[in-house]
Amino acid sequence: MTAFTYQWTNRCRLTMLAEEGRPLDLAAGDSFVARGVAAGDRVYVVVVNAGKLHLIGRMQVARVCSRSEWEAANSAADLWPGEEVLIGTAGTPMRFHRTLPTAVLRQLRFQDRKGKVKPLNVDEHGWFDPQAVRSVRRLTPAAAGLLDAQLG
Repeated sequence: MTAFTYQWTNRCRLTMLAEEGRPLDLAAGDSFVARGVAAGDRVYVVVVNAGKLHLIGRMQVARVCSRSEWEAANSAADLWPGEEVLIGTAGTPMRFHRTLPTAVLRQLRFQDRKGKVKPLNVDEHGWFDPQAVRSVRRLTPAAAGLLDAQLG
């Protein structure tokens, strides 16, 4: 089982505030398959806003399907744009105001496609490049553990 982060926009976060506490069980995007996300993997949804990294929640991927396949069986009225859909299970309650402490940010590690481990570069003021968490990023097992600890 592999763990990934997936970045939502802050606009998405603000649109979904009424869903606070609902289990995270769905996400749409365009790069899940290309990044290797598959059934059984864990996906941590994050948002960058005002220099802070919000941890929205975690889900285990039950299935990855195409947008058209999902739309054939569901209403797409409130599904964010994207040609791929993650259908999740065992989702944590979504929390839209939880931010990660700087100490946790400094310990986050990602793996690139070649397996090379890279840190999230955080400066002395706790700032980081928001592009470093864009789209879908593979987490190291230790980094996934850090996020699990923040979820409680």
